Amino acid sequence: MPQEQLVETFGQEWNAASVALRSGQRGLAMLHLIHAHQLGQGTARLHALSHLGFMRVALQSRAFRAAGQQFMLMLGALLFTGTWTESPESGLG
Repeated sequence: MPQEQLVETFGQEWNAASVALRSGQRGLAMLHLIHAHQLGQGTARLHALSHLGFMRVALQSRAFRAAGQQFMLMLGALLFTGTWTESPESGLG
């Protein structure tokens, strides 16, 4: 998918998640955030934003441990996205 289209689709999923979260539909917000996360894993900024969204859902749910975990994942996304590649030999691919 071209970068421009990826960013646009990510934004649509992010906005849909925000609308769902504001209306109290956490499950629907999570669905949109999962899609955004899948789209954003190629860039640090979008990947970190998806974890910020997950953290917002956790905070709204008063799941503070999960929010802390998402914070750590957000930092990891900023630091490590794109620093390694998956391969069949690594067991990750």
